[in-house]
Amino acid sequence: MPTLERLQQARDHGLLKSSQVQPLYDFIKADPEEITSTPDAEELHFIRGFHDIFVSLGMIILAVGFAIGVSVLFNGSILEDLITYGGLMGLAWILAEWLTKRLRLALPSLLLALGFALSAFLASDALLGLILGDTGNVLLGKGLFYWERATIDGSNLHGTGLIAFLIALVATFGFYKRFKVPITPALMMISGVGLVLYLIGTINLSILTNHMIFWLLLVGFACLTIAMMFDIRDPKRQTLNSDKAFWLHLVAAPILVHACLSSFADKEGSGFTSLITILLVVGLGLLALIIDRRAMLASALGYLGFAIGQLLDQIDLDSKGIAALTLLIVGLFVLMLGSGWPRLRGLVMRLFANNSWAKYLPPVSV
Repeated sequence: MPTLERLQQARDHGLLKSSQVQPLYDFIKADPEEITSTPDAEELHFIRGFHDIFVSLGMIILAVGFAIGVSVLFNGSILEDLITYGGLMGLAWILAEWLTKRLRLALPSLLLALGFALSAFLASDALLGLILGDTGNVLLGKGLFYWERATIDGSNLHGTGLIAFLIALVATFGFYKRFKVPITPALMMISGVGLVLYLIGTINLSILTNHMIFWLLLVGFACLTIAMMFDIRDPKRQTLNSDKAFWLHLVAAPILVHACLSSFADKEGSGFTSLITILLVVGLGLLALIIDRRAMLASALGYLGFAIGQLLDQIDLDSKGIAALTLLIVGLFVLMLGSGWPRLRGLVMRLFANNSWAKYLPPVSV
């Protein structure tokens, strides 16, 4: 079935009038022959067929071949890393001009955005290595969070990671402005989070390390807020705003889950702590049902398994028995929740049926 965005593109090309877009979409959507299953508000649009997979495979082979070719030509050279990652940035941009801008292929565009953002970070890291007199990557070689003093001709520098994350953020923003790939805002957020943490650590490392949970909560809620802003623009999940929100939720969820639960999960052997962790996971599950985003709950499954394992550890079972029971319980929980998600969400949303803000959330499908 044509998406609303596809019909809007037809309007932009003069094939439809603006007044015809929404009625035509509603008519097509109401066709009973098109309705084969319950609509999924988190339906992903980054793969449309084997053609996307085939082209993506060719891209990966091309990128690997390019990296191997650079290593052969510049083996042992201090420029090897910079040429490799800088070249991959250029290759990703050129391919995006063709595959994203003209052919509008979904999965290749996603991989190109990922490759470009990662290559931008690694290229800037390699550039720092050259500036600082190293032959390899500064951050990856000495640890991602590297605040030690580096000397260049007697001048001391702090927080070299600031430059790498800043370059990656600016480059990814340029990629987003040009190609509008839905995953790019999430990649920009990752670079922004790294930039913020590095800035705080450069100013005062103890403030960062002693209050890491607070900073993680701050950036996590900021990412969640941006994701919800995209969701509010598209409560019916029909445009690319929904895809942008999905990827931002995938970034926000693990940050928030880790910040909320790490203080409990670190206390091994505590049955009370495990119960608190399970209660927090249930609370996150309710939030996930309300906003209709499974990413929030999926990120908490690791902590749920840890908590169940801690409780089972108090029973006289060997390690294999504990692992088996934990996996069985978590697996059954996921299957039951996943298969009954629309009905459970319908029950939860009845509590908020009269709230004005409920109109900004996806409609209940059952």
